[in-house]
Amino acid sequence: MHFKNWFTLLMAIFLFNLGKGQVKDTITIMHYNLLYYGETTTFCTINNNNVNDKDTYLKRIVNHVQPDIFTINEMGCDATYAKRIRDLVLNSSSIEYELTVLQKSGSQNICNMLFYKTTKVKVVKQEKITTAGNGTSILRAVDLYELQFLATNLSPNHTQLDTPSTHLLTMHLKASSSSANKVERALAAEGIMKHLEANEQPGNYLLSGDLNLYTNTEGAFQHFTDWTAPSYNFKDPANRIGSWGNNSSFADMHTQSTHTSGGCHSTGGMDDRFDFILASQYIMTGRGSIQYITGTYKAIGQDSQRFNGRLDTPKNNSAPAAVIDALYNMSDHLPVVMQVEVIFGQKNNSTAPNDSTNSVNTNNSIPIIKLWINSNREIQIDGVSKDDEYQIVAYNSAGSRIRVLSQHATSLSHISTVNLGSGLHIIRVENIHTGEVSNFKIVLP
Repeated sequence: MHFKNWFTLLMAIFLFNLGKGQVKDTITIMHYNLLYYGETTTFCTINNNNVNDKDTYLKRIVNHVQPDIFTINEMGCDATYAKRIRDLVLNSSSIEYELTVLQKSGSQNICNMLFYKTTKVKVVKQEKITTAGNGTSILRAVDLYELQFLATNLSPNHTQLDTPSTHLLTMHLKASSSSANKVERALAAEGIMKHLEANEQPGNYLLSGDLNLYTNTEGAFQHFTDWTAPSYNFKDPANRIGSWGNNSSFADMHTQSTHTSGGCHSTGGMDDRFDFILASQYIMTGRGSIQYITGTYKAIGQDSQRFNGRLDTPKNNSAPAAVIDALYNMSDHLPVVMQVEVIFGQKNNSTAPNDSTNSVNTNNSIPIIKLWINSNREIQIDGVSKDDEYQIVAYNSAGSRIRVLSQHATSLSHISTVNLGSGLHIIRVENIHTGEVSNFKIVLP
């Protein structure tokens, strides 16, 4: 049988056996530029951008979308504002959401923030990226989070650890169409991608933000989608690539501006696609147990009839009238939304990796190590303690043990897979001293 046909059959059998015990969940991700929330400027004042009014509008929008992950731009760089959104907007009726630590760079006056439903998402770690591709500082710090998705009401036969971590980047790139600002955006994107390549492995990545892009040919978008290391490339889930700015062909994608006149809000009507959620190839194909749900990417309030016009005139039926009113008054941007499906696998009650009572870490959500396959078809493992010993065992897709790849090992690099066939395998890495176990799914060519 040809390898491609054999691999397809193997995957079908594996998915059939696994599917009977899978738990699936849908995660809704929303990104929104809040237009100087809590930050007063000469043009955005307490009169035309009052935070009390904005809370009312934002509550309507959030209640309409019900995001599990909510990232924002243009919030005043004071943790008080983030807590205000959490307490008065997101958790006004019930406590569901939590926030991350506020991060800023230098004299930055508007910041990003991540809010998340604690029943569905766990933040494993967060950091900031501040260095552009040429070594200078990025205008506003880029937030990088590592997330673990949680399944609600898991049966005893399931484990959270079957779903790999997802990394989420949130950013607000330099505005304006001038050549200098396009270069600044490109350098920021270059620095972001260099950071990922140097510090993280390819996998599940999401990128959300106000990117202030006018066309896909800009350097920033090219860095994100056509990086020198292709395994880190992002994709546009909407698959609407082109010259977006002031182009009626992309009216359904435009997110700015909701106004044709005003003081705080930018004017000119809906004619730019500035706000994005991008996803890695892993998420677009479901390779990492998390997959984009086709057709769910959209700008809330955009009915494609707004080109160079305001959001609410003529009548906009894409959302309830109260939501359209809130979108018009809240910001000069529209929020963008997409959904992913998360698959939680089943424990195998035979001799498969998850059979051990020590098969998950004590915190029940964070893998202790990372594993990947190098270009020589060797397993490399990072994050292990040099003072401990490890046993690495390979299992087939049905959960049957194949062979021990390494025993009493202290160095976990360049582990040969020469005795493993092509296709999907499960690799169990056990710390002999502590009993901690991590399991990884790999596909060998």
